[in-house]
Amino acid sequence: EVKRRIHKCTLMGAYGSRVFFAGNPEYPNTDWHSELDDPFYISDLGYTEIGVEGAKIIGYLRSGENHCPS
Repeated sequence: EVKRRIHKCTLMGAYGSRVFFAGNPEYPNTDWHSELDDPFYISDLGYTEIGVEGAKIIGYLRSGENHCPS
């Protein structure tokens, strides 16, 4: 299930040893991430719903000293 959802993502960002994915049109406000220190593994619980339901994530932006993924 996770693999299918990740493959439909249109956005990807890397930060440190993690990889982040978003942009799946079926889950527009969901951000998936790999495990810490294991960018090749994404858990079934490795996601966050951001903002309000249906609001699209349109990209990643580095911000401040503690950069977010881009």
